[in-house]
Amino acid sequence: MGYVIVSGLAKGIDTGGHIGALDAKGITIAVLPGKLEDILPKSNRDLAERSIKNKSLLISEYHLGQDFRKKNFIEYCRIQSGLSLGFCLVQADVNGF
Repeated sequence: MGYVIVSGLAKGIDTGGHIGALDAKGITIAVLPGKLEDILPKSNRDLAERSIKNKSLLISEYHLGQDFRKKNFIEYCRIQSGLSLGFCLVQADVNGF
């Protein structure tokens, strides 16, 4: 249908959304909570590589070599929602991450 899936590449619904879109020859955007060289979660590293090969995007506002901080998980939600026409929060705990 031409939709682009935007997510944080987290486990669960994010993984499923990216796989579904890529299987349908769609495009995805993964907003990472850390630097590009450290795909989180590590279990989605292959999915990130598949995304790049299929003309999708991996983006981060953190520079190479920057230390990861727990607050990054909250900050990257801002970018995901800003890239989207609509936003549906499916999984989060009381603290938001």
